[in-house]
Amino acid sequence: PKCSNRADYRNISVSGNRLLRRCSRCGARETQKLPQLQKQVIYLDQHFLSHAFRGNTTPFVEAAGRIKNLVARQVLICPWSDYHMIETHLWRHPQSKELWLFIKEAALGKRFRDPIEVTCRQLERLFDAFLTGTAPSRDILPDDALDRRIHDWSDLNWISVGRSYDDSDGLRDRNKRNVQQLKKLLIACRGTTSTFENDVLDEVNSCGQHLIELYNGRLRALASRNFDTAIMSINAAEPVRRLIQAASDYRNCANKVQHFLTSDHFRNTPLVDIGARLLAVLKKRSRAGCSLKRLNGVLYDIDAIRFYAPYCDAIFVDKEMRHCLLDTDGQIEKRYSFRVFSADTWPEFHEYLDGLDEKATRVEPDPRRVYGIPLFA
Repeated sequence: PKCSNRADYRNISVSGNRLLRRCSRCGARETQKLPQLQKQVIYLDQHFLSHAFRGNTTPFVEAAGRIKNLVARQVLICPWSDYHMIETHLWRHPQSKELWLFIKEAALGKRFRDPIEVTCRQLERLFDAFLTGTAPSRDILPDDALDRRIHDWSDLNWISVGRSYDDSDGLRDRNKRNVQQLKKLLIACRGTTSTFENDVLDEVNSCGQHLIELYNGRLRALASRNFDTAIMSINAAEPVRRLIQAASDYRNCANKVQHFLTSDHFRNTPLVDIGARLLAVLKKRSRAGCSLKRLNGVLYDIDAIRFYAPYCDAIFVDKEMRHCLLDTDGQIEKRYSFRVFSADTWPEFHEYLDGLDEKATRVEPDPRRVYGIPLFA
């Protein structure tokens, strides 16, 4: 600095891969460009985060400590999602708010996009291929689910905006009803014979029909002037609304959308494909006599995986879900090239973290010089 007082010349902020340094005495300042990073993205499910937060299960606590250190060293990022928020608010525990803060701090404020936005982006791309006669593909574009700044050097500061559910009891009741319906479906399929691919196709068709019903439900609410319901259904109806808008140049755009929702293009939409395959795996396991007792969180797990797993390098889930993702018929891990860890793969998980430790030693400049020691505490 101009005043030659190095003690007052400090790092002020990090933003967009740029480090701002300033002297608090004379005001001299400079901006230093930091090199572009390529972080590994990991999805930590609620199962992992709640065990780590409570601190009474050593393997989870140790793993969480390593993850926090690797996030600070700028080689790993574990964004939070809407499903973390929902499940945390549904947790009947006096420390639920503290758990929610823990989740956001572990992610350094980074998050996945809203599920509706991921849905719309995937569907619009496949719909465009459908309209132009291009062959369907399951290409994964990171921008669909993650802000492209996810790989930037983490900001020194980030803003946490609180959000709560006023009707948590209603949300719990709705989840309970959905789980009961899933259980009935899995029990009913035990008396049937069906191929795995037919089960997948059934679930794909059900998904397409459900999207149409959500859109029509909003139209009925508007027609009957039930504006409260119409407002509440805006997000649910948005995917089909955007498809109709994309087909507005065609004579009968609604028919185009209808045909798309029964096409191979729709079937190859990643979130549709993964969701259908996971439900088909559950049917398969039910026919094999697997227990149906632990279904309470499975629907949120399925949603989180189908929306976000393809955009991750690795995910950490519970043991049952890992078995579903590795199923030889479903082949979900193989089809989407992400690694799956759980509490029965601790050696493999720590080997994965060891590789990131090695990568972190090559990060320049040393993050401790950029952020200071407190970030690593």
